[in-house]
Amino acid sequence: AARGRARRCGRRRIARCVARSTPRGADEDVDRVGVLDVMCGRRQGAAMLATLATTIGGGCAHAATTSSSSLFCGYFDEYSNGLVPQYAFNTPWNEGYVDGADGAKTFVRGVGDYKKAKKEANAPVFVIANGPGISHEYLSGVETLSGEVGGAREVFEYDQRGCGKSDAVGGERNIDVYLNEARDVVKALRLADEGGAHVLAHGYWGARIALTLALETPGLVRSLTLVSPAPSYARQVADWRLALDDVSPSARDAILAYEQDLDARARPAYDDAMREFSSK
Repeated sequence: AARGRARRCGRRRIARCVARSTPRGADEDVDRVGVLDVMCGRRQGAAMLATLATTIGGGCAHAATTSSSSLFCGYFDEYSNGLVPQYAFNTPWNEGYVDGADGAKTFVRGVGDYKKAKKEANAPVFVIANGPGISHEYLSGVETLSGEVGGAREVFEYDQRGCGKSDAVGGERNIDVYLNEARDVVKALRLADEGGAHVLAHGYWGARIALTLALETPGLVRSLTLVSPAPSYARQVADWRLALDDVSPSARDAILAYEQDLDARARPAYDDAMREFSSK
């Protein structure tokens, strides 16, 4: 599927948010708009997709085609037996960065066609990943909510500070850093200003951010879907400590070491350890 540049995602041109601060040619993703050729959701994303589709009244009927899936990964490679739905080749998407008040950049990915969504009165979906330190990619199966309606629903995801394509956290890592980041993204996308969004949040961390935004931002939330939220942070930590007793000492040490300082050099060992953790 050839990548095109003819159609942008309506008025929410994420690239516009970064044109002032990103050197020309420094990041091709900032200005590229084409077809949705990477939908990299994982098992958790698929489960959340089913939950959210029920919430917003959408359906999930996969229309498989005979097109090659060699350009795809994640969601379709794992769940479609090598068959890729046609909409995955022609759903418009956009990527770019939102500038925070402190000058740090947050990577944002948008899928869907604003004009189509507006015409059909489909509110966008705003996805908040668990974290900190987890890229949005494991949730990107949610992008099918746009593709399956011909792009007539926008889906927005972002990488929280310190992971994925977003800038690192310069100082102390605390919830306020990530709340301010989410506020900046919501403001840049004008979600509250233009009728609100269906908000999907995962885990204690994502749920805490989503609930705070919902309480403080009138008009933002059309519906709120919280997946695996914990009743409290203290309880979540206690449960994780108990769960870590089931993995090998080396895996336990790798998990704790990475989550202590989010050092990218320790990420491969952390990923291996989390695979062992998830298999328990």
